[in-house]
Amino acid sequence: MGWRRFPKRFLLRCSRFWRELWTVSRSLVLRLRALGLPAYQYAPLEDPFKDIRLATVLPGGYDDDILIRIQHVTLDSETPVPLPRLSIQEIQSTLPKPWVAYETIEGRCLFLRTKAYGEGDPTWDHPTPDIERSTYERDAAASQLPANGVAFDALSYVWGTYSWYRQRRAFVEYSEGAKLVWARISIGENLDHALRNIRYLDRPCVMWIDALCINQSDENERNKQVTRMADIYSQASQVTVCLGPPGEGSDIAIETMRHISDQVELLQNGMLTRSPGTDTGFHRWDLRLPFNNEVWGSVPHSQNKPK
Repeated sequence: MGWRRFPKRFLLRCSRFWRELWTVSRSLVLRLRALGLPAYQYAPLEDPFKDIRLATVLPGGYDDDILIRIQHVTLDSETPVPLPRLSIQEIQSTLPKPWVAYETIEGRCLFLRTKAYGEGDPTWDHPTPDIERSTYERDAAASQLPANGVAFDALSYVWGTYSWYRQRRAFVEYSEGAKLVWARISIGENLDHALRNIRYLDRPCVMWIDALCINQSDENERNKQVTRMADIYSQASQVTVCLGPPGEGSDIAIETMRHISDQVELLQNGMLTRSPGTDTGFHRWDLRLPFNNEVWGSVPHSQNKPK
């Protein structure tokens, strides 16, 4: 019976061979292209406990070179971020007795009726119509600004292996006297894939990316910046998580998880409740989720992809 499997095994090995050959060839082409450019040299941070670097990823298509600018900014975790709305306690004081205000992990205010009065539908709208929405609905643009007023996203991804043939090249624009020049910088295969997929076609994107925004060859800076990662991620406008290239069933898994997340709200106190306008019951811990074997099988496949 083994001979029947020979064609499939042969084709699989040929596919792997050509994929690796393409990877090595592409790496050599990028290396040759970057030979004429100097390696990027990081300017030291004035105070690694207060300052961070941000990478501005310039717009481009998937196959275009990755072009970035790197800037230094101050991120002071001791300065409170003003929120343009009332606190949850203040919002609660405006509610009639059966209602309770909760804050979701995204910072939105959700109104629920207590069970003693009969649990009603959760709502994003204040039960009292004459209450101004601005008193309880946080302004998204303003609330996402960190303490120093610099808006940026943060990227989370798997670093992966750093074999020479899996390294990629990005290009950094910087000032040298009165002119702008370019330098090359090495990035991993996974970061290359992430940046090609998340950058915009028509506008730049300011991001904090650990592999680019921390001088990895400076151990002293790296150790100090690692202690600041909680501040950095908490003050980012949003955190983009890149799971890597699509794999077997990954589209089904992502769509299923997105569907579930649209049906439930996670509150700051750890409680789950249903989203306004939904009635699937996905927030109940004892609910048996109505998914078939294909859906259940796609989730572990999407989480166990090769690094």
